[in-house]
Amino acid sequence: MITTLFTVQVTARPENMGDGNNERYAAQAFATNGSPLSYRGEGPTLAAAFRQFVRTVDEHEHAPGKKY
Repeated sequence: MITTLFTVQVTARPENMGDGNNERYAAQAFATNGSPLSYRGEGPTLAAAFRQFVRTVDEHEHAPGKKY
């Protein structure tokens, strides 16, 4: 059985208005009801944004007081 825990939306916005060459990427998790979650990453490349995203997920999973 497959269960969707959350979806990830990827966006890009220009860093330097008008030149179209430098984007800032963001990866944001959303709950199945559409609410944004705290899992988010940003970076100058898509790979950097996802590395930061994975770090936020990992930090949340290993937070103090987290019950396993």
